Amino acid sequence: MIYAHSAQADVEVATSAERLFDYMDDQASPGTHMERSSAMMVWGSMAYDFDEACGRSVGSVIKMTGKVAGLNLHVEEVVIQRQAPFLKAWETVVEPRLSELPDALPNRG
Repeated sequence: MIYAHSAQADVEVATSAERLFDYMDDQASPGTHMERSSAMMVWGSMAYDFDEACGRSVGSVIKMTGKVAGLNLHVEEVVIQRQAPFLKAWETVVEPRLSELPDALPNRG
């Protein structure tokens, strides 16, 4: 299923399907770059929180929290399909939340 705000790409990779799937199935692997502050993250970073299945089974929950552009961000996803070593899909189950930092709010007094 394609959502309004989704991305997809096809590339050729010089390794076995099993080896590539094992790397990508570790949900933190493709997101490692987001754990470090960078210009791409507007000098923010994200942290992962996994359930006991670590995102490696259908129904597994993956939570990401952090800061982007000085705002708190929370995203929660669930694995909806997994057919190793060929397919894994997940979707956002909680509307991503951006919240302002209390000290960033203008003085309203």
